Amino acid sequence: MRKSLAPILVGVVVAATRLRALPRTCWQGEEVGFTRALLTFDPAQHQPEAPAYPLTVGLGKLVNAFVHEPFAALVALSVIASIAGAFMLALAFTRILGDEWSGAAASAIVYLSPAMLVFTPLPNADGVSMALVAATLLTFARGDTALFGICAGAAVAARPQLVLAALVLVLFARRGRVAFVATLLITFAPLLQSLPHVGNYARSNWEATRIASAASGVAGRELAMRFIAHPWGPKLLSLPLLAIAAAGAVMLARKRDARAFGVALFAATHLAFCVVAADRSDGVQPLLPALVAVALFAAAPLRRFAIALAFAYGIAAMIYVEPIVRLRGTDAPAAAATAYAARSKAVVIYDPSMEPFARNGGFAAAPLAALDRFATQPNVPLVLLAEGAGAKTFAWPDSDAYGKVTTEHYRVVSVSPIPPASRYIAGEGVYQLERTVDGREWRWLAPRASIRIPAHTHARIVLGLPANAAEDNRVTLNDATAVVVRRGETVEVDVDATTITFRAERSFTPPGEHRTLAVQLLRVTVK
Repeated sequence: MRKSLAPILVGVVVAATRLRALPRTCWQGEEVGFTRALLTFDPAQHQPEAPAYPLTVGLGKLVNAFVHEPFAALVALSVIASIAGAFMLALAFTRILGDEWSGAAASAIVYLSPAMLVFTPLPNADGVSMALVAATLLTFARGDTALFGICAGAAVAARPQLVLAALVLVLFARRGRVAFVATLLITFAPLLQSLPHVGNYARSNWEATRIASAASGVAGRELAMRFIAHPWGPKLLSLPLLAIAAAGAVMLARKRDARAFGVALFAATHLAFCVVAADRSDGVQPLLPALVAVALFAAAPLRRFAIALAFAYGIAAMIYVEPIVRLRGTDAPAAAATAYAARSKAVVIYDPSMEPFARNGGFAAAPLAALDRFATQPNVPLVLLAEGAGAKTFAWPDSDAYGKVTTEHYRVVSVSPIPPASRYIAGEGVYQLERTVDGREWRWLAPRASIRIPAHTHARIVLGLPANAAEDNRVTLNDATAVVVRRGETVEVDVDATTITFRAERSFTPPGEHRTLAVQLLRVTVK
């Protein structure tokens, strides 16, 4: 075969898979922020969200200068970057493995993995950042100095979460440090004015990530499966691949190749960063850059036969994610729900995950935290735009791939009216509204809590506890009516008062949280 045919073949296959998975609308909230950033780069307004991704936005603006449609420009950029990244990664791995077809196979394993098939065709930073990771590894394998530092810095500018892994690789290589720092200074210069806003948002985002990760309950064996096995698909695909990769790691370790060790160090550092800092409820998306080491190791023992393994694996992976990919040609649930909410002619109250869609929906909108102020405005029609089922539900079918690769985010979105009879003003000890995918919603109450019902004197209160609560609880309302709230059950109480207080005998603090929780307030109906 003619030299360099294998990387070209991988690029052609990757191009076909990305064109097959082109999205029709934005799927996740971060994508809306990226599209808006091409019109106005304003990290303080989450355009895009922190940590701002300056190089991804800059390249998107360049493409948009010709396309004149931000969503299409970012999708085109992701597709082009995926093709280029697959080609460069094949060349990088060829340098390390010493065989063109083995290098191409390793690249194919990365780019045909379920995680990459799902996330890199989208209008986000994944396609661009992975292409720059590939460029970084190629210049590292070739022994370049300035170009290696520039590519490493560019990868961080495209995806700032790579800063630790890129820094470790630059320090390990002992070259390109000046170019690395200079590239970071140049690419992040546009953020200097908005740095205080970005810093504040980054801190609040970190706190939200920490709470979400703790609430997900993902730890131990489940965390290992999510961060190591799930990017590669179901057990039938991931476990054999990981076993081959383990054998390849041993083989490369015996060769004492510094380039292979550098790739492993880069991937291990990013994996460690994700374990500590990534949102564990956010699927495998944060892990994408760490996939390079497993693919390199998996191709190493098989030599020329590796390309057959890679394409067989890729076909199986494409079949696995087909339930997600075939939906890309339809309106994503969040986009469809937002359009429906716009037609309702009501003020849209949105939950935090739906903020990017609501803020850019072209209608009157307010965050969930502002809901209480509408308790005194019964004539204002309200609807709730939120993840989970509701009065009008927009959903994509569930699948194993959706649950393992994306963890259910944005699969089910709904628009529900908020009638005046259900509105009240939350006082002390009443936490934010929470919802599940099946439409159940509640507000946790602290051991001491209160609500106020303007212009009404009678209300029916529904309290509850989840089935996995540690124990039953006894709650006294207005220091007069006491009820026992049992685990997995609800209790209804009628109260004649405009202010209702709750005093619970027991409470608990969830792991990783600062909140003290006692009982769930499921529903309030005023009369």
